[in-house]
Amino acid sequence: MLNVSISGLNAAKKGIDVAANNVSNGSTVGFKASTSYFADIFPNDPSSSPKTAVGAGVSLSSVTKTMSQGSVSSSGKVTDLAITGNGFFVLGTGTNSSTTSNISPYPIITSGTITSGYNNYLTPSYVDPNLTIKGTGSISNVNVMIVNADPNDQLLFSGYKNIKFDSYDSATGVLRISGSGSIEDYQAALRQIQFQTTSSAQPGVRKINFNLGTAIQGPNGHYYDVSSTNTDWNTAKTNAENSVYYGMKGYLATVTSQSENDFIAQKLNTDSWMGGSDNYLAINAALGYKKFNNQSEAEGNWYWVTGPEAGTPFFVGTGANPQVLTYANFSAGEPNNYNGAEDSTEMFASGGGHWNDVLASQFSLPSIIEYNGDPGLTPSSDPVVMLV
Repeated sequence: MLNVSISGLNAAKKGIDVAANNVSNGSTVGFKASTSYFADIFPNDPSSSPKTAVGAGVSLSSVTKTMSQGSVSSSGKVTDLAITGNGFFVLGTGTNSSTTSNISPYPIITSGTITSGYNNYLTPSYVDPNLTIKGTGSISNVNVMIVNADPNDQLLFSGYKNIKFDSYDSATGVLRISGSGSIEDYQAALRQIQFQTTSSAQPGVRKINFNLGTAIQGPNGHYYDVSSTNTDWNTAKTNAENSVYYGMKGYLATVTSQSENDFIAQKLNTDSWMGGSDNYLAINAALGYKKFNNQSEAEGNWYWVTGPEAGTPFFVGTGANPQVLTYANFSAGEPNNYNGAEDSTEMFASGGGHWNDVLASQFSLPSIIEYNGDPGLTPSSDPVVMLV
């Protein structure tokens, strides 16, 4: 009989545990309460009369979640989700199968793994352990970029064979690795890249972009790089037009939107030449005919003179009387044609990526090289990290 009493006490304790858990989580968002169910323990002797047999006690037969929908209220956070009606959130790692055309001999990254869910990533987590590169040839540089990085985020790489860690810039969210290696070696190396952050990081979704070579992909699908040498504007223009990135010819960048300007300013983060000019010779060459007879006629008429936008006017006037025709981001009071000879554009790394007019031969600066096309390098599905 003592065993019967003990079974009752144990069952009661488990029932209290369930009730206590319900009470303690009463204010937890999304919590589902549970209900305890008990069952009689039958006597062991099958010959006993059911009229006189004494049971062997009680047991907790099951604990069932109450799956009815609770109330839905707004938290004000874009990362908080709720379901109305029947359904569940699936948390964990999924795979989006995708195919890409193989533009040989240029390597192609196919990235189909999406890492998401309610994770804090306080310890390193692999970005894409299933990443694949298709193509032939060799690779010497790769940039891995957190498109919308928080300063607390970090990309980690410890090296693989001849492929080494170069740098990670927390301000731009760009990891640079280099070293001559085969497609197979770089595939193995990129699979080892990890993401980590801290509890101070802002919640949200981080898109992580892989770029073969030294260029990085912008929001418009174009690729951008900073020249490895500093030159005057005219030399920068020539060098950019002689640059090739996986089959795409380069040109001094033509910045036509705020999103493009913000991307370049943040990710490239250096004072650099752009492809704008009010020099009458540069404008006439871009247009393919003589529009201006001399510099006095052309002064203050700013055109893109490089790339697909060559010959497109984007700004007229001085800093005091400007007229923006398409898009421009000159600093206050610029362009001012200081000393009567400033006819080329540069972007400042600081101050929101504002522009300045500069004498073409006055400074020796790096240049922003833009590539517009499809090199077959962009993953069809970039990895995503969700922080909530």
